[in-house]
Amino acid sequence: LLSQWRGYGADGGVAIEVDTLELERLMDHERSVYAHPVLHVGDVVYDRPGEESNIHVKLEKVLSLLPNLLGGIYNLEPTDETHDILEEFIFGTTLVKHYGFQEESEVRIVIAPTPNNESSIFYEERAVRKPIRYRRKGDTEVSYIELFGQEPLPIKRVIVGPSRYQNTNYQAVCDCVVGRDIQVVKSETPYRG
Repeated sequence: LLSQWRGYGADGGVAIEVDTLELERLMDHERSVYAHPVLHVGDVVYDRPGEESNIHVKLEKVLSLLPNLLGGIYNLEPTDETHDILEEFIFGTTLVKHYGFQEESEVRIVIAPTPNNESSIFYEERAVRKPIRYRRKGDTEVSYIELFGQEPLPIKRVIVGPSRYQNTNYQAVCDCVVGRDIQVVKSETPYRG
């Protein structure tokens, strides 16, 4: 959509379409090898006030369990409700987005590695932990984990967005995917620069 190209690809962005079934297979493999207390992939729920998908409805259980959660954390004795509320909170906050972005039809991958901090309720002594890596972004150090090892992302199609450099960008993307079964197309949205 034109609004998305303007918002995310004004200087010549690309949209990447992935094979979600293959992505779920890679996620299952990741789950079977590493201990991630949070690992899910799901469709984003777009929050429109007054509708069933409203974030207040999604987090109703979180709000009802919050007093017990805080008591458990304060006493360092997490309860079963602690895990319930954290799960509800994580799903609610990672898969809800303002309704103004609904046209994106976004799917998100949410993963949190098992912490090394023994006082965390997510700590597991025998867990196989994924290494946390670091990179610079401007003046900030950003931590990340490398997903799927050497497995490439299951990309089905790349759409090269409208820009004055669309042909150059198209060629650059084609050069990047040589030898892979990935369709590369140019967006038909006209460039108005």
